[in-house]
Amino acid sequence: MDKLDPNALAETGDEAGAPPEDVRPGVQPVDEDMIRVHVIEAGELPEESARPFARWLHETWYDFNEEPGNTNGGTIAGALAFWRGQ
Repeated sequence: MDKLDPNALAETGDEAGAPPEDVRPGVQPVDEDMIRVHVIEAGELPEESARPFARWLHETWYDFNEEPGNTNGGTIAGALAFWRGQ
């Protein structure tokens, strides 16, 4: 499993499953495990909350990442705020 780079550009819905030549340079697609490990290591959520959060965010990733300049870290931060009701 690759480690999530919070500074990498976040994948948009237009890039999901696209050929490499159609994906912006610097984009890092993420999976559920990458999200889970990242929020645990960053001290954002304990394991018990990180698993459902990662599952939910992976399913709704593109809802939080509609702008092509968003980073993985920014997308996760926005989703965490929503998750926490902020």
